[in-house]
Amino acid sequence: MALLNEALVADELAVRDLAQRFTDAVNRRDGRGLAALFEPDGRWEVPGVGDTVGRAAIEACFTALLEQFSFLVQLLHSGTVSLAGDRATARWYLSEHA
Repeated sequence: MALLNEALVADELAVRDLAQRFTDAVNRRDGRGLAALFEPDGRWEVPGVGDTVGRAAIEACFTALLEQFSFLVQLLHSGTVSLAGDRATARWYLSEHA
């Protein structure tokens, strides 16, 4: 059995933590906290809304989306992370109940 590369494990855990913090921000209805998870010039693609670029715009978009729901909970399910050098690709399944 090959030994795990500690740096790769740490990187994967960091990506998984990011997904968990995103769901936590959604469930707390914390637009500022959600936007802080993105780089300053980060882009958030929301189906039916389009691309939102930059933390301030992401926070405003999220806040506007929340106005549609008096109740919203997001549940994060299984996810996969693929690492290649300094790049990561991840996919998660989630359920939203509103």
